[in-house]
Amino acid sequence: MFRSLEKSQKQAAFPKPTRSRARESFLGLALLLTLTVLLPLGSAVGQEALYPTDDAYIIHGSPDHNTCTEPELQIRNDYGVGGSSGWAADVLIKFDLSQFANQTICSAKLKLFYCRWNSNNPKNRVLKLFRNMADWEECNVTWNNHPDTAAQPTSSCAVPVVTETWMEWDVTTDVQAMLQGSIPNYGWHLLDDNYWGTVNIPQIYFKSKEYSDITYSPRLEISGIPCGDVNCNCVVDIGDVVYLINYLFKGGPQPCSCSENPPIASSNSKQSLNKNMKASSIGFGQPRRMKDYSFEIPLIGNFNMEAAGMQFEVSYNPNEVTLLDPALTSRTEGMQIFSVAQDGIQRIGLVDLNGQNSVSAGEGPLIMLRGKGTNLSSITIKEATLVDRDAIKIPVEIVEAMKDGEEGLDADGSIIPKNFVLSQNLPNPFNPETQINYDLPSACRVKLCIYNLLGQRARTLVDEYQSAGYKTINWDGKDDRGNQLASGVYFYRIQAGDFMDAKKMIMMK
Repeated sequence: MFRSLEKSQKQAAFPKPTRSRARESFLGLALLLTLTVLLPLGSAVGQEALYPTDDAYIIHGSPDHNTCTEPELQIRNDYGVGGSSGWAADVLIKFDLSQFANQTICSAKLKLFYCRWNSNNPKNRVLKLFRNMADWEECNVTWNNHPDTAAQPTSSCAVPVVTETWMEWDVTTDVQAMLQGSIPNYGWHLLDDNYWGTVNIPQIYFKSKEYSDITYSPRLEISGIPCGDVNCNCVVDIGDVVYLINYLFKGGPQPCSCSENPPIASSNSKQSLNKNMKASSIGFGQPRRMKDYSFEIPLIGNFNMEAAGMQFEVSYNPNEVTLLDPALTSRTEGMQIFSVAQDGIQRIGLVDLNGQNSVSAGEGPLIMLRGKGTNLSSITIKEATLVDRDAIKIPVEIVEAMKDGEEGLDADGSIIPKNFVLSQNLPNPFNPETQINYDLPSACRVKLCIYNLLGQRARTLVDEYQSAGYKTINWDGKDDRGNQLASGVYFYRIQAGDFMDAKKMIMMK
């Protein structure tokens, strides 16, 4: 809630700008990318599913048996009663990655369809996936001749409670290294090495590539670089805008050079330095109510290095709050601000499209969030991204309220004013309706009445105990009996606890 200030496909074609192009084209491209960052991205990442060239399971108790034609793959633990061996069944699987050679990927997941179990439910047993260290073929591999595996598992996955569902293992690091040629592609070895030690060893079954319905076939799902990800870190965000500006105006690396700068290799010394730094703090300050009864909330940042680009995602309840365009502060002067609000999410980006200005280290307001509404409890910083001049992410933490102000929030998330106030009605003169606003810094009995020039009470608008907050009441120009009153001068008077005030208004027909 508001109080807790929160915080296969090939590389998509992207025009590679040349420095001979007009400056306006550069700015236009950067602006286009900036807006792309702020708009919902949908399924921008290219994804392709590969099916295995080889899959089989091997059996310790039948060491020369081959299973390449069977429609299911089986896994069992090696230990039965008394810890005796001979029970194990392991799975081997391999894919052809040649179509992705020398390309960069963002993720790779091995997925197997868990169809049934036998003897005992294997729920929550962890299956470990190891990389094979030598080649093999599915119709020749047996327990006696299967290749050795890497010493450490690539990934692991716990068996679900229920069957008829997919299990997956993250193999991104392995696949990226295979595509770069730093390790050979011999596929993986899946096993259950958890001690059982009693009868009825759990048996786990997956559909194999020989199963008649390819819908349930094993697969390797590979996701490529998203369109617009010019710095190749697998995320389209403000860092891509800064990266592009750095290239256009400061001789930085060429955009979309993902084969030379793959995501897996992005942890250079500067990246590591940023990760080891104390995290920057991002949070809301206290809200302020403006004269027009809109509100402002400062978004405050505290960081110890320059930030060249910022991106924030603020969630809110559109039924309670309307968010307007945010505003820069003196600290972010010289930056450009972009924002879009849609479906209860406001995305905000800050960057200097000329590449000259950045936000200096220190603490202070970065932007003023602006809007209309009285209940602010739904406003939350959902995400915050900061990057330095090299488009490297700065660690950031979304924190509690960073500064006290004149106003605060009550338990319901409504802004609490500092003083009792009765405001001038709007509009004034009016015909025939007007709005009266008043401020209550504490809960009290409130009576608000309309009087004519003779001092006769014409209408009682409020007569009740009310909570603290900013209040609004409309008057339709009628008396207590529902009769429309004549044009002229009227007075409205409030008594709220010990506070009393009155103001004049004119109804003009």
